[in-house]
Amino acid sequence: MRVDRRSETKQWLCSLAAATLSCAAQGQVLAPDAISLALGTTQTHTPTVAARLIWNTDWERRLDTARFNLQLELGLASLRTARDREGTVSQLSLVPVVRIRPSDRSFFLEAGIGLSLFDRQYVRGASHMASRWNFEDVLGAGVSFGPTQSHEIGLRLTHVSNGGLRKPNPGLNGVQVRYATSF
Repeated sequence: MRVDRRSETKQWLCSLAAATLSCAAQGQVLAPDAISLALGTTQTHTPTVAARLIWNTDWERRLDTARFNLQLELGLASLRTARDREGTVSQLSLVPVVRIRPSDRSFFLEAGIGLSLFDRQYVRGASHMASRWNFEDVLGAGVSFGPTQSHEIGLRLTHVSNGGLRKPNPGLNGVQVRYATSF
C-alpha cells in the first residue's frame, strides 16, 4: 500500500504536535527563546529563505577557555527551484545545534545534525534528490551584539542529503547569511 505525500506529511505533523503537547503536559515551557531569519543560495544557485524557532536547552558545559551549550532549532525554509509557483519546495527541519563560545567573547561557532522533510521531491534542472526525508547538517560562525547580546549575525553552511539511503543522492550544499534575536 502506497501512502501519499499529504498523508505522510500530516502524520508527521500530528506526531510533532503530540510531542509538543506531551512537553506541555509535563510543564515544560514551549515558547521559543529566539528566532532567526536567513537568506542564502545552494550549489545549484537555488535561492533560499529560512525562518527558525530556537530553544535553549539546559545542557551546558564550561571549560576554562570556552562554553558549550545546546540549542534546538525548528525551521521552515523555501527553496525557489523555478520561476513558477510549482518551482518552490518547502523544507521543515529539526536540528539540535551545539554552540561553542570562547569565554567572555561575543564570537561563536556552531554545528548540528538533524532531520529534514521536503514537501515534495527536490528537482532543479538535472539535479534531484530521491528522498523527501533527509538529514540536515549545519556549520556556522557568528557574533552576538547589542547591550544585552540579544542580537546576532552569522554565516552558516548547510548540507542536506539522505545519507546514501536512496539513489540519487547528490546532496544539497548551501550558504546562508543569518540574523537572530533572542527574547
